[in-house]
Amino acid sequence: ISEVPASRWGLAQFAELGYPLSKRVRHGGFIRDIENFDNARFAISPAEAAVIDPQQRLLMEVGYEAFHSSGLDKTTLSGTMGGVFVGISLIDFSFIVSASPTMSRSVYAATGSSHSIAAGRLPFVLGLQGPCCSYDTACSSTLAANHAAMRAIQLSECVNAVCVGVMQVLMP
Repeated sequence: ISEVPASRWGLAQFAELGYPLSKRVRHGGFIRDIENFDNARFAISPAEAAVIDPQQRLLMEVGYEAFHSSGLDKTTLSGTMGGVFVGISLIDFSFIVSASPTMSRSVYAATGSSHSIAAGRLPFVLGLQGPCCSYDTACSSTLAANHAAMRAIQLSECVNAVCVGVMQVLMP
């Protein structure tokens, strides 16, 4: 828990506008250096990485670590019926992209903030052939994704699965 990092949003600018948030919300749980991402690890160009929602970045990093921690690597997973099920709901990053003249003109702007693309990034990198789905049911997104992952394994739609949930509040 820390004060709002200046890289996220400046409290002073909201205080000047008389915005009550600046008086009420001064602290929160923030992931440090959220803008940092090892795009080369996932064969993503710097231009595309610049407009990828931090939620998608986190999904790729944590999802890859989950498979790796279970003893499965890219070579083992490639071509298998592994599934990826994602709980994701906030669209803050799309507002940030829209407000930025530079980011909004990027050819990657649409895919970078799309929840439907989020679930497909990890299977693309790892060569998975099983189901990949994003679930947006607000607060229950990850629960819905976990249920779908469990059913997919029970119904032999995939041999293994990772269920990842993410929610990052990027705007006040």
